[in-house]
Amino acid sequence: FTGQSVEAVMSLRALKYPMVVHVYHPYRQPDGMNQCQAVNGHCSHLCLPAPRINSKSPLLSCACPDGLKLLSDGLMCVEKDSIHSIDGDEENGLTSESTDPGLVAGIVIGVTSLGLLLLALVAVLCYR
Repeated sequence: FTGQSVEAVMSLRALKYPMVVHVYHPYRQPDGMNQCQAVNGHCSHLCLPAPRINSKSPLLSCACPDGLKLLSDGLMCVEKDSIHSIDGDEENGLTSESTDPGLVAGIVIGVTSLGLLLLALVAVLCYR
């Protein structure tokens, strides 16, 4: 290896987060078949080649970037909020409901106020 044929793997402006790329010389990493090369392995976003441990091992697995969730088909990624509208059924029988921050703040303020009121009442009774 002389370093004469260096190519950019990804443009700098497209790089969002720092990543690590390990490059192995062909003598250390023999040629193999890239299962993700054809149509991205049928994955909607990320195709990850898997090691061939035995004859029943999967050849690849699909993954999703942050903010997306993999559907039960193992191929398609959708936004986490829209998972129920596309799947049609609830995941594991559980529903995800967002909590209103105003409601949480109201409960915390109410409980704190009640605690301070009781503490003041106890202090007044002890002072007499």
